[in-house]
Amino acid sequence: MLYRSTDTAGRPNTVSGDQDRELAERWCARGATVQVVPTPVPTHVGGVAPGFAAAVPFNESRFAGRQAVSTCD
Repeated sequence: MLYRSTDTAGRPNTVSGDQDRELAERWCARGATVQVVPTPVPTHVGGVAPGFAAAVPFNESRFAGRQAVSTCD
């Protein structure tokens, strides 16, 4: 699971949108199951709450043996 801010207002993000988009594309191209979760909140600290809200059910599903949802094209 990869989550990131969709903020494009020039505020600093921990990882730029291009960087994580390229990472997801590389993983997808290699056949990995990738779930990208965009969050509207910028920066590392601001992204914790929406990221946590996505990460908990993602991890619970993995521990329950359910297949991850992929956002690869």
